[in-house]
Amino acid sequence: MSRSVLIDGRLLDRGGIGRYVRALLEGLPSVWQGEVRAIVPASAELPRGVEALRLEADVPLFGWRGFFRDRAFREPASIIHFPHFPLPRRWNATHVVITVHDLIHLEVAGVVRSPLARLYIGGLLSRAVRLADRVIVPSNATRQSLETRFRGAAGKTRMIPMGVSLERFRSREPRGEDLAGHWLNVTNGKSHKNIPRLLEAFSLSSARCLVVAGDLGSHEGAARRKAEALKLGDRVLWMGRVTDSELVDLYRMARAVIIPSLGEGFGLPALEGFAAGVPVVAARVGGLPEVCAGAALEVDPEDVAAMTRAIDRVERDTTLRASLIAAGRARAAELTWQATVTRTAALYDELLESGARQ
Repeated sequence: MSRSVLIDGRLLDRGGIGRYVRALLEGLPSVWQGEVRAIVPASAELPRGVEALRLEADVPLFGWRGFFRDRAFREPASIIHFPHFPLPRRWNATHVVITVHDLIHLEVAGVVRSPLARLYIGGLLSRAVRLADRVIVPSNATRQSLETRFRGAAGKTRMIPMGVSLERFRSREPRGEDLAGHWLNVTNGKSHKNIPRLLEAFSLSSARCLVVAGDLGSHEGAARRKAEALKLGDRVLWMGRVTDSELVDLYRMARAVIIPSLGEGFGLPALEGFAAGVPVVAARVGGLPEVCAGAALEVDPEDVAAMTRAIDRVERDTTLRASLIAAGRARAAELTWQATVTRTAALYDELLESGARQ
């Protein structure tokens, strides 16, 4: 069998994991000596050099449909790479690589409320770790959590941080200057994103406008009611899901980025804020301190008063703002998608050269 990697790209256009998958597909053809293929939705656009295996219908990650509808995964490959932990029933690859971004479903209270759902997710993770030859994690925090909870992870994990494209944030001028000067929070609406405390802190601060970008799903109603109760009015703009281009504009026009999460395996919005040249306020949890490396103003995400003080400091202290912007730009230059792709290609080579599962 020729050298080939098959990447599960079902989340290609979905948030941070989608940007991770797209970075791999864009970069691997030029740095890895082998064929690159991807399983993607029927309408997905792929970079040159990547062969698409298009799904005729939606195949979800979770549930029996995602587990049993595995025809696309039976294509032969040297390596199959799942950038997530829910795996299908079977595949036709010699080696298996998975990426575990975080264990928030199991570690942060309220993200998964049903004990049965938590048991189900724990089972999916346990199976994925057991079947994988290598497990990529984006931070040492995620590595420690994984290896503590799943004994079989020790020896398989490889820490490869996610990255950012500096060019993506410098290639054009942003549009929509009417939003300039806002604070930006990029979210998926899950409870660990800590939106209620963010709204409380913002209501007590001197900042003018908060833009919340991302699909809040079933949490949107509660978030809007919280904002109304705090009398935030037009100080909060709910953007919903935005395109990649719109998100870049929101970053570049922002006065600051704020990440008040109760848990993060990595914290891609912090890195994207650095690349956009804006100050970042980030929670001191999970992988965020590793990503920020002192370039953000760190806060306790459960302390509303501390979060309020941090917002006001960034609003008023021009010296602090300049220092955070400079430190952020330097940090972004250290964590690029090119480095992520290069290290992932090296992991593929290591796996193929080893010739056997651990």
